[in-house]
Amino acid sequence: MKRMKQSLCLVFALLLSAVMALGSAAAVQVDEPIAKALDYYRTELAPSFANGDLVADVWETICVVQAGKADDAQYQFMLSEGPALTQQSLPSDYAKKLIAYILLDQDVSSLANELAAMQDDSGAFVRGETQLVTNTSYSVLALLAARAHGVEVSFDCDKAVAAITAQAKADGGYNDYGEEGNVDTTGMVLLGLAAAEANGCSAAAGAVDSAAAFIQSTLQDTGYFVGEGMYDSPNACSQAYAILGLIAAGEDLTDAKWDASINALLACQDAGGGFWFQEDRVEGQWPFAPDQMSTYQAMMAL
Repeated sequence: MKRMKQSLCLVFALLLSAVMALGSAAAVQVDEPIAKALDYYRTELAPSFANGDLVADVWETICVVQAGKADDAQYQFMLSEGPALTQQSLPSDYAKKLIAYILLDQDVSSLANELAAMQDDSGAFVRGETQLVTNTSYSVLALLAARAHGVEVSFDCDKAVAAITAQAKADGGYNDYGEEGNVDTTGMVLLGLAAAEANGCSAAAGAVDSAAAFIQSTLQDTGYFVGEGMYDSPNACSQAYAILGLIAAGEDLTDAKWDASINALLACQDAGGGFWFQEDRVEGQWPFAPDQMSTYQAMMAL
């Protein structure tokens, strides 16, 4: 395997390196919880990766790179080349694979151009009949990362932003599967919008502010961000994406005013280092134990 990149490209430096560097700067110290989460992967999840029950996600690759563990043999199982691509793969699948290839320092020219070709006349990234705002947001993030990586790729960022904002809900949030905005999807969308704004797309600035305002409107006295509909109860995944989205939008999560929100996420971590989907950890509730997705999303936010 090629030597892993130890620093991310410009887009990730703007959006994700800041997120994952909070350990030494945040009012709530998070270095130890991140280390515990990595230990949970190494001691509890590694066998499931080895036998194929679990498969690494590109976001786990980001976590490993940013934690400085990319060359550590104990964590190689967390590295991913992205999802296998088929005729049914969505633009978001291509985007995730493109991000993984950038992290692995592989040639991404062909893949970037394949993804760029999926942009339609409205500016959205579409394949087949599936219309998802996250397809366009992730595509913007990945293609801007490719450009920052030195790849010449042609797509219309302004039109992509217009296609994203056209799918905003009345409450200012985003949701691929409902009429009200939800925290998770809005956080994901903010990664693409903030990348567009950072790369000179003026139309993205107002969209970033509006989406960030929606996330802040869901903040509870407990520190949790709680939406309506599909994710109408406090959970680690929504909390992680709210934090990611706000940092992408320029919010300083190291400010003490956000301590309750960081602590709310940490409340979902158990003594073994894994994160439960919900803080109450009810046996028999899905997921019924610390799980892969909640843990890597929490690590990203921390």
